[in-house]
Amino acid sequence: MNPHIIDETHPLKEVLVWGEPGCEALLAQLLPKSKSLFFSYYEVTEARNEFRRMQALIEKEGVKVIRAKDAYVRALEKMDIPNLPKSIHELEQRLLKYADEYYETFKDEKAVELQLSRHTISIEDVYSQVRADIHKILKEDIESYGAMNAVKLNYLLSHSHDLPICNIFYGRDQSNTLGNEILISEMRWDIRKPETEIYKTALKELGFEDHIVNIEEGTIEGGDSIILG
Repeated sequence: MNPHIIDETHPLKEVLVWGEPGCEALLAQLLPKSKSLFFSYYEVTEARNEFRRMQALIEKEGVKVIRAKDAYVRALEKMDIPNLPKSIHELEQRLLKYADEYYETFKDEKAVELQLSRHTISIEDVYSQVRADIHKILKEDIESYGAMNAVKLNYLLSHSHDLPICNIFYGRDQSNTLGNEILISEMRWDIRKPETEIYKTALKELGFEDHIVNIEEGTIEGGDSIILG
């Protein structure tokens, strides 16, 4: 596989995206925007549906959609992960505990943010919705990837760092394709730094390892570049 982009206005043939947001994005609805970097609250289950509609529209135009999330799960199948929950039930209980802790810690700050936004939902309603949707999304991930892969994916995205890796579905930020090289980003915000290693794992699984380039200093994210010849 050979990435090759020399002009952003050339016809699109293939596109790499992350995939649907998951439990990591759900948990982040309970965090203040100073931590999550989310400008406002959004319904994660509806965002998942919007992503699927977007993918269908792109494919209808004859463009191949490559999902980094699916490639990452394939890579996880070969990995032994320390401290992994033994079952989907154990993982769900851990995620619910995280939701409880985030709610208790940040509910006053989040309540003010919601009041200042265009949303009429209360922090109590957000909390209840997050708890209910955790179960729903885990069930969907089991259907897509199998139980053990769903445990691995959701553990690594939601439970393996101090904060959930909740911005990973913004799939243009983790790398740039420049010519026939893939430049891995150097993220500015701590909550986003783990995303690049996840994408590197996915890119290697997709066969792009020989094209990956790491920057040596400074910060750059995928949305920062413009390709002009």
